[in-house]
Amino acid sequence: SALTSFGRVTTGFFFASIIAVPLGVYMATFPPIAAFFRPLALVGAYVPIVVFIPLTLAWFGLSETQKVGFLFIACFVALLPQVIKSIGDVPRAYLDVAVTKGASQWQLVWRVLFPVAQANIWDHLRGVYGVGWGWIILAEVVNAERGLGYLISVSERRGQTASIFAVIIVIVLIAIACDQLWRLGSRLLFPYRYR
Repeated sequence: SALTSFGRVTTGFFFASIIAVPLGVYMATFPPIAAFFRPLALVGAYVPIVVFIPLTLAWFGLSETQKVGFLFIACFVALLPQVIKSIGDVPRAYLDVAVTKGASQWQLVWRVLFPVAQANIWDHLRGVYGVGWGWIILAEVVNAERGLGYLISVSERRGQTASIFAVIIVIVLIAIACDQLWRLGSRLLFPYRYR
């Protein structure tokens, strides 16, 4: 069950990341793109994630895709505004120097903005991965045959409180282990932050 939940969270998070990171970079850089996709950035602020359970059920039915799709949406709406903010927080001085050197708009994006912001984006990825684990129970409540959320649901129906606590402990242990791996990745990718 833990491996099943891990696979669902990681898959949903992965697809959310490969879409939200470049989209957030472009939204923070190009106003027309930002204006077109602004509703996506507002979803996380104003729409409760719970409403996507019936929507994903309508779109994907009672399938594995529904669970991964829900986790994708939950991670995507949490990550997109964070990426936009990270790019927006890059000090203007970096851009001014690059412009005086003759950098094009695309070079500003991929040679200046993204490299300067990527350490902060990594931290946001780490936090949003934790968000995915926060929503796994809800994702697995409907028609799941495996997973930690399924175990909690079954234990609740049978009145097995001890089993519920056991699953919660497992989720906490997985979250701690994953968080430590993200920290290790940060130290390996961005060692200058720890000097």
